[in-house]
Amino acid sequence: MIGLLVAIALGGVLPWRPPPTKPDVAAAGDPPRMMFKAPVFNGFVNQQGRAVSSDAYAGKVLVVTFMYPYCTRVCPSLASRMVNLETLLRQRGLQNRVQLLSFNVDPEGSGPAEMSRFMQQYGADPADGLWQFLTAPVAVTERVVQQGFHANYEKIAVDAVDQVFAAQRQNGSYRYMPVMANPLADAAHPAYDIIHNSSAIIVGPKGVVRYVLGQADTVSVAAMMNDIIRVLQANKGA
Repeated sequence: MIGLLVAIALGGVLPWRPPPTKPDVAAAGDPPRMMFKAPVFNGFVNQQGRAVSSDAYAGKVLVVTFMYPYCTRVCPSLASRMVNLETLLRQRGLQNRVQLLSFNVDPEGSGPAEMSRFMQQYGADPADGLWQFLTAPVAVTERVVQQGFHANYEKIAVDAVDQVFAAQRQNGSYRYMPVMANPLADAAHPAYDIIHNSSAIIVGPKGVVRYVLGQADTVSVAAMMNDIIRVLQANKGA
């Protein structure tokens, strides 16, 4: 529900894997950087319940985000951006060179059915393979998302959210994010929220991360598209 770059839960910093040796942020509009190797993965299914692995996307530019179906703050905005990116990619004839991937950070509480409905709410066709929403067992998700992409997430009780915000204000990491419409969340009334990374990670065709766009819900679709094109045009093509 709450996408944060630096997440404070109940007064303590969420556990974080040591950052890669390469720079861990590349702002939209910067030249692409050689940052770190994206994780290889298998054991996931998409929003249609079909098994997928990183091999299926070999040679493509990946735009990776982190969401969950009951999210009411950052995810609706990110989902809208993915839908608009789909349109732009097709207009430019790039739909076969780029893959949009979202990893479900609530693998315990939601699966393909919820992921599919979430995508439909924001204008996506779940049968369209250009944007895929992936989920896996908890241990697999943690390995790929937290250890591989260095993207934190943490489930907390709903009644702990105010404590989290208070800790963030004291720490200086608080960022206001308005609640957005999510009919799926309204119907489910989950007893938890998930604090999660709000970055968009752009991976080059050879599996090297070229951009980590912080607070991607504030990055325009045009800026993301320009960065994708920069990666496609990069001489090293990594």
